[in-house]
Amino acid sequence: MKLGITGANGFLGFHARSFCYSLGDKFDLLLISKEILNDPEKLSKAVLGLNGILHLAGVNRGDPERVELLNIEIAEKLVCALKKSKCKINIAYANSVQSSEDTPYGRGKKGAANILRDWADNVNVSFGDFVLPNIFGEFSRPNYNSVVANFISSICQGGKPTVDPHGWVELLHAQNAVEPMILWLSKPMPGFSQQIRLEGIKLSVPGLWRKLAVLANRYLQDGVIPNLSSKLDLDLFNCLKSHFFPDFYPIALVEINEERGQLVEIIKTDQCGQVFVSTTKPGYQRGDHWHLRKNERFSVLQGHALISIRKLFSEKIFRFEIMGGSAEVIDIPTFYTHSIKNIGSGDLQTLFWSSEIYLPENSDTFPEVVE
Repeated sequence: MKLGITGANGFLGFHARSFCYSLGDKFDLLLISKEILNDPEKLSKAVLGLNGILHLAGVNRGDPERVELLNIEIAEKLVCALKKSKCKINIAYANSVQSSEDTPYGRGKKGAANILRDWADNVNVSFGDFVLPNIFGEFSRPNYNSVVANFISSICQGGKPTVDPHGWVELLHAQNAVEPMILWLSKPMPGFSQQIRLEGIKLSVPGLWRKLAVLANRYLQDGVIPNLSSKLDLDLFNCLKSHFFPDFYPIALVEINEERGQLVEIIKTDQCGQVFVSTTKPGYQRGDHWHLRKNERFSVLQGHALISIRKLFSEKIFRFEIMGGSAEVIDIPTFYTHSIKNIGSGDLQTLFWSSEIYLPENSDTFPEVVE
């Protein structure tokens, strides 16, 4: 299926691309950039041959009047291109719960939905109006995408934000937003318009702050992987780590030296998981894969290792040379492909921890070379 994504370089666009990437070659993606959106000729050519459009582009911060007008303008540009190219393409639109509010942003999102719906009804194609609550996740931007990112930014800076004691928020992880939208587009459907309200998890704003602070404190101060049995806690923790990386790594571990030798607390966890040790011969490499949800920790026990980590769709590679016995670890963020290579002359012995037991039928392990 050839799928066009507007706003592909944004926060939600990254998660949409990652979800499609996890499915292998099921989707042929066309990334509709801001440059293409602003060029009628390029946009008209871009939509030709598409089977569906995931419309994620939008503006949610800035001058209020511009926020309203730009969201409507983007939808108008897309519809004009579709009319010019005479394309009949199903569209899934990332709307907002705020579209029911009389605010510039709400009016802009609602106006864009109306424009897309009218076009879809006129040409008899399907239009999915996906109404989303507060979206959070890895790589969200503070003061732009989510209150979660704002709170995490405060944690990283060692501060405490101003918290509305009476506020409530409904949270939905970005993957739980893009997955149903993409799967909806991948199904054959007769032409119709449908509004789909995606439900998140509701909690108080003070409760959200406390939860993030506890997760961060347990991890950074106590050196313990917190209990991640709750999906919300797992999603929030993965979001925390995306902001912690790479500045908070490597993490120094507790060393106990005595007459009998040395003891290093490699990992302490409030949850179960899997720990294993591998021996790698000189020159050989392991890994070259990435995960949607799984947490991993690498600790070199013996030898000389090069750990390489690259964010999906990026060319920047983070490299960490780790010597055995250095009492350091590397935690692998989700959505980063990673590898470990023996660059020493002797065997490399490494201890690995995973937040879940490896199951071939549900491994959450996707091959991708780092470099």
